[in-house]
Amino acid sequence: RIEPRPFALLDFVQELERAFDVLARQRDVRFTVRRTDDVPDQVTWDYDRMNEVLGNLLSNAFKFTGRGGQVDLV
Repeated sequence: RIEPRPFALLDFVQELERAFDVLARQRDVRFTVRRTDDVPDQVTWDYDRMNEVLGNLLSNAFKFTGRGGQVDLV
C-alpha cells in the first residue's frame, strides 16, 4: 500500500548518505551525493517505499562497482 506524506528531501538524502557511507568505505568506493539548488525542500512521497527503492539501487551500485570505483547519487 502506498502512503504518501510530505517530508524534507534534504533529511532523506542525508540519511541515505550516512547509511551508505560505511559500505562505501568497506568496499573502497567513492560515494558522492550531489545536491543542486533546484531540488525542492519538501516532497510528498511514500517515504518507506522510496527509501526501499533507493536503498536497493544504491546497494546494487555498490555491489557491482569495483574497488576504487565511484557511486554518485544525483
